[in-house]
Amino acid sequence: MVIMEPNSGNQDWTNKYWTTHIIGAASGATVYKAAFYPDFETMEALPDYETFVAIKVFKAKQTTEIQKLKQELQHSAFLAGHPHPNIIRIKTEFAVGDNLYVVMPFMAGGSLQSIISSRFPEGFPEECVRIALRETLKGLSYIHRMGQLHKNVDARYIFLCPYTPAIKLAFAASLYEQNTNFLGHGPSYAMPHCMWPAPEASLNYTSKADVWLVGITALQLGYGLRVANHNSMVAMVKNLRGNYPMEDQKFSKSFKHLVALCLDPNPSRRPQPDQLLRHRFFGNCQDVCYFSNMVKPPEQQNGRNLEVRRS
Repeated sequence: MVIMEPNSGNQDWTNKYWTTHIIGAASGATVYKAAFYPDFETMEALPDYETFVAIKVFKAKQTTEIQKLKQELQHSAFLAGHPHPNIIRIKTEFAVGDNLYVVMPFMAGGSLQSIISSRFPEGFPEECVRIALRETLKGLSYIHRMGQLHKNVDARYIFLCPYTPAIKLAFAASLYEQNTNFLGHGPSYAMPHCMWPAPEASLNYTSKADVWLVGITALQLGYGLRVANHNSMVAMVKNLRGNYPMEDQKFSKSFKHLVALCLDPNPSRRPQPDQLLRHRFFGNCQDVCYFSNMVKPPEQQNGRNLEVRRS
């Protein structure tokens, strides 16, 4: 499928996108991987790291979803004026016929959930969790400083960009859930949606409710399929709060303390993201290159390092 973006200049059409396959979904939308050509007539392609994008496609008849999308785009546009390296930015959005399109960078490394589902069903090693949480908190801290709330912090919405490399948090219009078989390396394990909102979220959603979700996400990253349903997540939280003895020694006391702070039932006692970034758990934290190398498929472990690019 070829998508041509309307041009407000002298030409009738400008940017062109050639969709390759479906990579995920969002509320009321299908998400495609697409090749981007700034000049369709001559097929003048960009460098490899900018050739591909992700495109959300909405049917205009889905009125409820479209209204929600417009609100999300307003939030994304607000942040676009002050881009942050840990937030996925919206490149452009436009309407053609009955469809609305949202174009964003293609996160070739996949979502952290897709990486867990395909290669780490028992969860990441602690150092990888440390790096992923630090980068997520940087993005979340920025969103809060801009007066916004995320409301969807989850392993499904944290993505790896291998070119920079960088770990980026999807937000508002850039949110979508990636297919679990996206990466295509070995078997893909189902990892059901297991977001557990803060106890007060339905009545008064504040930045502290986002922090609760950071704690839930930490458990997703650390334990993978072991916390893939609500009951197992509840049991793990009880263990971390000290109500039951821990069954394993996979993680350090500082990790468990960090998660317990995030999952405090009293929101006033939960730290803000900036405060969490100063927690001892993040001492001597490795860089994202370490994370990217650790989660590569075995056949790529000794391969050529990816050239550093900005997405």
